[in-house]
Amino acid sequence: MQTEETRAKHVVDASLLMKERIRTDLRSAMRNRSSLEVRVLRALLTTIDNAQAVHVGEAHVRYRVRPFGDESTEVQRVALTRDDIRTIIENELGLRYSAAAELERCGKSDAASEARAEAAIIARYGAKAKRSQGDEHFGDAGSLARS
Repeated sequence: MQTEETRAKHVVDASLLMKERIRTDLRSAMRNRSSLEVRVLRALLTTIDNAQAVHVGEAHVRYRVRPFGDESTEVQRVALTRDDIRTIIENELGLRYSAAAELERCGKSDAASEARAEAAIIARYGAKAKRSQGDEHFGDAGSLARS
């Protein structure tokens, strides 16, 4: 039987594994000077980091200046599950495909192609998701994490 602490470690590992995989691919893209891939992977890391941010709520109203290094102000990032990561990836894919469809409607096929290329890069890290136009699946990009 798993304890709460053991479960928490597994939850944290899901986001850490994905971020490490993306960072490894980012380093490779930087070496290959693939600017599109670098831009997309940085944005994906930022999206995951933002999802891990601790919700402050009304705490900013009660803000007090504390000395540098005061540990009472440190909090752990929110742990993300594989489902959380999958949802983030699917949302990013949906945004890219809806942007591509809108750009296509506006006659900007080059920009639409770039949005689809971004989606193809993101799809390497996620599961099935639907395009915004119709209910066509654009395919299974593989498992969420390489284990």
